Amino acid sequence: MSFKIYQNENVLEAAQKRISYIFDEFTNIIVSVSGGKDSTVLAHLALTEAHKRGRKIGLFFLDEEVVYKSTIEQVEYIMNLFPKNTIRYWLQIPFNLTNSTSYFDGQVDCWDSSKKKLWMHKRS
Repeated sequence: MSFKIYQNENVLEAAQKRISYIFDEFTNIIVSVSGGKDSTVLAHLALTEAHKRGRKIGLFFLDEEVVYKSTIEQVEYIMNLFPKNTIRYWLQIPFNLTNSTSYFDGQVDCWDSSKKKLWMHKRS
């Protein structure tokens, strides 16, 4: 594996240094996770630092309901990685999303209770 070096440190070392700085400067830390690779890496690095320091951090996920099962599984994985260091903020709130699949409806309410049988996963 090759690394590009900038100012005598690689990207991982630079990220770890920046996260360490955040922990030095702030008491309350919350990482927003989407289930994608970028937020998963950031959450993992922050949780590793929290674990090393014996601290807790918040992990925030806004469940839009219309996400893939694999996304939910990834968010559950990262939220359960260091349970003693994690404060879970998993929110399911009714809000409208831009509807790009219909010419007639500009917005979609994913948690519309009249369409409960169509929901992709249950609301907690």
